[in-house]
Amino acid sequence: MKQSTSGWLLRRRDLIRAAGIIPFFGAVPVLQGCADTSHNATDTVQGWLPPPAAMPSTLMVVDLNGASLNTQVAVAIMQGVVNARLKEGGEGLYVLIPSNYVGGVAFQGADAMWIDIYTKRYGIQTKTGTPTDAATLAKAAGINEYVIWDPNVPATINVANTLAWLHGTLAVSPDDATSVFKGTIGLLVGGLNLAGRGFKPFLDLRTLDFSDADAAYGWALRHLGQQVPKSLALLSVGDLPNDPTEGVIRWTPRDYAVVAHAFTWIGDLTSGTVTPSILGDMFHLVAGQKATTFGWTNNESAQTILCSSHGVNFVGADTPGLSAENLSVHSAIRTTAKQKNPPAAPELDSSGVYAGIVITDGDNISVLIDFHEGRWVDPKRGTVPVGWSMQGMAPSWTPGIARHYFDTATSNDEFVSWLPFGYPDLASFVGQPTWPEYTASVRAAMYEANLHVGQELPHESNVLSAHGAGLWDLLHGSHPPDGFFLGYTVIGGYPAGQVLWINQRPVFPMGAFGGTGSSATSQAISAIQTAIQAVQHRPLFVLVGLDNGTTYSDAIDIVKASYTEPVHFVLPGQLVTLARQAWSKGLDRAAPLGTPSEYGVRDTYFLLSAGDTDTTSTAGTYLRGTIPSQMRQASNGSQWSYAFNVEGCHQASAEIITTGSGTIQVSGDGQHWESAGSSHAPWGTFLVLDLDVSKLLPTAEIYLRFTAGSNSVFAVLDLNFWHNRVLEGATMPASSHTETAQQLNMQVAQGNVPSVSLVLGSSAVSLNILQVGAHQGDSEFSTTTLGGKSAEVFGANTASPGSPTSYLYFSANVPGWTFPETLYLTTEYYDQPAGGTLHASYNAPAPGIPGAYTSAGAPITLGGTAAWKTYTWVMPQADFSGRQNFSADFRLSGTVGVAVHKITLSLNPPAGT
Repeated sequence: MKQSTSGWLLRRRDLIRAAGIIPFFGAVPVLQGCADTSHNATDTVQGWLPPPAAMPSTLMVVDLNGASLNTQVAVAIMQGVVNARLKEGGEGLYVLIPSNYVGGVAFQGADAMWIDIYTKRYGIQTKTGTPTDAATLAKAAGINEYVIWDPNVPATINVANTLAWLHGTLAVSPDDATSVFKGTIGLLVGGLNLAGRGFKPFLDLRTLDFSDADAAYGWALRHLGQQVPKSLALLSVGDLPNDPTEGVIRWTPRDYAVVAHAFTWIGDLTSGTVTPSILGDMFHLVAGQKATTFGWTNNESAQTILCSSHGVNFVGADTPGLSAENLSVHSAIRTTAKQKNPPAAPELDSSGVYAGIVITDGDNISVLIDFHEGRWVDPKRGTVPVGWSMQGMAPSWTPGIARHYFDTATSNDEFVSWLPFGYPDLASFVGQPTWPEYTASVRAAMYEANLHVGQELPHESNVLSAHGAGLWDLLHGSHPPDGFFLGYTVIGGYPAGQVLWINQRPVFPMGAFGGTGSSATSQAISAIQTAIQAVQHRPLFVLVGLDNGTTYSDAIDIVKASYTEPVHFVLPGQLVTLARQAWSKGLDRAAPLGTPSEYGVRDTYFLLSAGDTDTTSTAGTYLRGTIPSQMRQASNGSQWSYAFNVEGCHQASAEIITTGSGTIQVSGDGQHWESAGSSHAPWGTFLVLDLDVSKLLPTAEIYLRFTAGSNSVFAVLDLNFWHNRVLEGATMPASSHTETAQQLNMQVAQGNVPSVSLVLGSSAVSLNILQVGAHQGDSEFSTTTLGGKSAEVFGANTASPGSPTSYLYFSANVPGWTFPETLYLTTEYYDQPAGGTLHASYNAPAPGIPGAYTSAGAPITLGGTAAWKTYTWVMPQADFSGRQNFSADFRLSGTVGVAVHKITLSLNPPAGT
């Protein structure tokens, strides 16, 4: 397959076959998509999901236990075609799938349970059928043709899934197309034999000789004709034959992909089985319109960025080890799902601790189908207050599921909306033309379902502020939520569960504790205990988030055992009410709001703005001791400012680490500035300044302005902003800093420098290269000295124990460098152990995982000479925009024992290369 600037070119024989000269099939009108006239054309109220199928009066229930994986997939696609053509009150198709989840507390009988609920509550009739009975139902619906996928190119299964709605065809493996059916009563053990049942072949994808996934998807993109998909279906990796993760996931929402007219592809962003150009073409199909991508890839961060960069919403519709089957039925159930009002909050007791427990991951529709039900049947449910997460639009997308939970909830069960609906909270989505309409739709859906408390999933290092994250929009409007729980985030210096206030609405930082599998309980207990011990004085509120694999009984026990004061467990909505009462009485305890001087890794939710519109400051990095941090600097009269939300604060102060000469001003309105202090120190020494800005209160915002002196450089290396609302009987922890000066061996960053370096394993300082993600996830290493030089030595990858490599991640910020740019990465490494490998990858302009981890060339194989050596990789089109893990721009990967002393980035090739 050859790539051109205009797209993907089919080989001549492919064009001949597609035009009609296809052996065995004869003329096939592939280039002209046929519209599905029976599809419900009315939009949903929200408009962010395709219209559902018609509601059936009868469902044929097909048990797929015992069927081959190929037959399971074929029947799932068949289900979508049948249900898409269903007339209101007709006969639809429903499947019972094999148990296929990994760990956790999923409810194994969920499919049978839901059909029982629909039968009893909505009067839907059922009858038992086999996969061949399903084929007969398809034929009765006017479906006469089928597409054969190519088992040697698994991506063709997804191409066939797309063709199913495009041409109204079934999709099967070669065996199911022609093999003879052999089985016992009620159990299929052989093929479907569609040819023998009177179905006609439409297209055999094997005859197109696709070489790989790119070729298959490129062909599908070319042959959509005038039919524009309404959505994208990212089917989880592991459900296709020959996939390296086969066996982890065996099912995906293929039926809904047909009903939703979705372009379907495998969501493998880690292995890079689909090139960036093809990914871009897929997303351009729906970019710029109200569109939703449903399903998961195997790299959530990459998928979030990919969807957000195209202005496309993302919804989790299956999850590793757990499927979201029968969505074509679940979305078609017509009912009203509205949560009952929770009990009133108790009287505020300032002598106790209020604890809320929220079970997370309800943003994924499969969690509502299986995982939540696994806990719902727990006989202990209802004995203590628990919050259960749910997608904000789930009551309108899967109303029967939502109503089941709402109707059977006890007074101690409250559903908390995940907000946003999917993951459009990145800066690249905010600001898109669809953003205001999207947020209004989510708010309206929440209001209609009585879901007033929202949870948000900010993705670290992507969301800059309350404004940038869209929180400002979400907290205003006709139906703002009562409050927010910030899930899956770490608020630097701010204990999980302590209330933040944004625009007079409470926000509870919440880290999700625990995991899946047998160790989940101990993980949750350890994480909760660690978080509680980190709090130096008694909190008034604590919020605990539990992952899918943990039980709330464990959280209850550990929270109770952690405080000598009375612990009151309350619902999320009650926690919001109590937080408002505490706020009005001045009882909210004090807590630091850590904000780095350059946007980044600590809490930014009180940081309303950073930098004047005419700012001339620049960003850099430094290493103080062994702790990397960030800085912002200006020179010769240049300035920048920050604004902080301080609504209702009684006290406010800032702790600032500076170097160089400059002044600091403060303002309560951004207009009237007054002096707050100054720094006069030789560049390379630093001062810690403590500023009390309480005199500006009360005000909604406090502004800090930094101005460099004439002929001087002024930098802020670190900044912590505090608001002080001290709980009765509690005291603020004393500051560990006084106004002192300490010497730093710092390299001054200069514009347009030809090269920058970072020495590893030492306290040497770099203003331009920052190591990030150290000892997190897959970045494991130790420090040592070899041959008189400091070094970092790659350790075992604890995040992926089977991986032979771990990683060192770096971000770069060099004043004067513009991107994309060809850069040269020179690495000084120790040539031992023999056979070890060292490799580099970098952020290039191409989208997705392949672009973020572009290879810089072949890896090095160590010879075992026990000598220091250097090697230079070339990085064409380096585009350092922080798309790797931990917002890194490039990384080194090495096997265990490989040691690196120094890295250097250069604009020009080093001598001798």
